Amino acid sequence: MGSQRDRERKNDEKKVASLDKIVKKMREYGQILFSKNLIDTRSGNVSVKLDKNKLLIKKTGASMPYMTKKDVITLPIYEETEKDKLASSDLKIHRQIYIESEKRNKNINAVLHCHMPEAVAISFFEDEIIPPDYEAQYFIKKIKVSEYDRVPEYVAEFKLCIAKGHGVFVGGKDLDEALFLTLALHNSLKIFLLKTLLEKIKV
Repeated sequence: MGSQRDRERKNDEKKVASLDKIVKKMREYGQILFSKNLIDTRSGNVSVKLDKNKLLIKKTGASMPYMTKKDVITLPIYEETEKDKLASSDLKIHRQIYIESEKRNKNINAVLHCHMPEAVAISFFEDEIIPPDYEAQYFIKKIKVSEYDRVPEYVAEFKLCIAKGHGVFVGGKDLDEALFLTLALHNSLKIFLLKTLLEKIKV
């Protein structure tokens, strides 16, 4: 009996340590996005897929740059619950991204969402963008701009998508890849805007 309780206690301790590590990384990456003006103190959201039917997501109204364990909630992926109202308003999109990626055998285990000003502005004029810079082309083949309801399929397929008038959703095999792709996309869109502007001036 004692050894069973010891194993259960150790498993609980591992779960707590893992949660602490995930939330710490969420907060650190929120601070990076905030430092680059990609979110404000209340906007944006983040989630991590814990297993096949469980995700950890930021609560509604919580601040990504200052997140603690009380600012996240664990919810099922494949069913709705009464606790859904506590989560980010983009919970449905996060769920659908994980579901779509599972259908397509894509390895998406984390999702970042931010209100990137360049992406929002471009979304009013473009439906699709091919990164103009060689650096981004190594990792981003195509940037789709779509209505909100088609975001999950494009993130599942291309790992990122711009929701018209709303912002960017980026998926990755982990939070590290999701952040990397978000920042690579940001740099590429800045180059796209500068290139477009200079082409018009040149004409």
